Amino acid sequence: MPYPQPPPVPLVNVVQHNANRGTGPIVVRPAFPHGLHLVLSLITCGMWLPIWLIHYLISGNR
Repeated sequence: MPYPQPPPVPLVNVVQHNANRGTGPIVVRPAFPHGLHLVLSLITCGMWLPIWLIHYLISGNR
């Protein structure tokens, strides 16, 4: 005796409205890793501070 076939899966229409139309893309930047730089500065007795400053200045200009 054959098994009955399951009912077909209903189709789903997805409509996405872009409320930001005409104003360009939304850009989301990752957060600046202050905690990581603080830990590295403490571990290296402050030798990481110039790198932290350079990274902060460069990432702020983007």
